[in-house]
Amino acid sequence: MIKLTKISGEEIVLNELYIESIEAASNTTVKIHNGTTFVAQEKPDRILALIREWQQQQTPT
Repeated sequence: MIKLTKISGEEIVLNELYIESIEAASNTTVKIHNGTTFVAQEKPDRILALIREWQQQQTPT
């Protein structure tokens, strides 16, 4: 699970496996598996870093 911030300032906790696409134009648009989209304050590179961090935490050492 990763925490993102909607453009409105509302925080959302999202299962990263549900992310279908991340588009970077003037804003960052995140599309999840059910077709829902929202605009995030985080840039795509930051979202990808959050996903990598979460996945590393889940991998046993």
